[in-house]
Amino acid sequence: MTMVLVGCGASEERAYTEMDAGAAGTGGTSQGGAAGVGGGAGASGSGGIAGQGGAAGQGGAGAAGSAGAAGSSCELGTPDHCGGCDEPCPGVDNAGTQRVCSDDTASATCDITCLGDYYDLDGNPATGCEALDEPDQSSASSAVAITLPDTNDPTAQSNPLNVTAYAYGDDREHEPSPAQRPYGTPDWWAVTAVGQGDPDSAMVACLGIVNFPADTRIELCISDPGEASFDASACTVAEGTGPSVCVAPVAGSDAGGPYYVRVQQLDGTRSPNGYALFLKH
Repeated sequence: MTMVLVGCGASEERAYTEMDAGAAGTGGTSQGGAAGVGGGAGASGSGGIAGQGGAAGQGGAGAAGSAGAAGSSCELGTPDHCGGCDEPCPGVDNAGTQRVCSDDTASATCDITCLGDYYDLDGNPATGCEALDEPDQSSASSAVAITLPDTNDPTAQSNPLNVTAYAYGDDREHEPSPAQRPYGTPDWWAVTAVGQGDPDSAMVACLGIVNFPADTRIELCISDPGEASFDASACTVAEGTGPSVCVAPVAGSDAGGPYYVRVQQLDGTRSPNGYALFLKH
């Protein structure tokens, strides 16, 4: 605060000129200060301290910075924003397919994970894991039960019985495990034989893959009744375009069971075609 005493002729008058420079700084404006009441020649110079008002520059800069944060409009690394905000992964998420993004960078790539017993047979992520290989029969505990009655059926719809099934596989990740299923999972069958069946035939299982590529190899095994393991002599391999192959239980029995039959592709070209399993006792 500056006090200036100014003379005014016959009487004396005290004039107080208050220039609060500090307040001007915090308010964000630059008050130059009053030139002085009464305008005496020497008094006007006191207003020089108003230059402190430069502190007003502090307010606006911070607010401008917050506007930049609004530019983040998506979360990278998700199937809908993979590599960029406007770059969704192809296809859709459904019961058999889950789209996945590799990471949250601009160079991220898309892929799909197959769920349950779904497989990606055509290798196209846009169509997802389009083929369902059900039911799950990948172990003895989940084997599909078949009963061969005490009859000899010339139509092969009871005993003997023709079954068509599939050996799907792909190069995708799978959930749940096994995560890698290049040749799918094995198909298990629990076969019970009732009575004598065909008196001229013992228990036998045969496999045909004539409609598969020539390099495809699929293994067929059969157990002794009540056993969930396989002797090497009760296993054989069918080859694509080749003749059917057959196996019989080591024990040679022809009634009871269950006889476990297992079908599993070993190698070669995968095929969406079904294999033919023939069962008889």
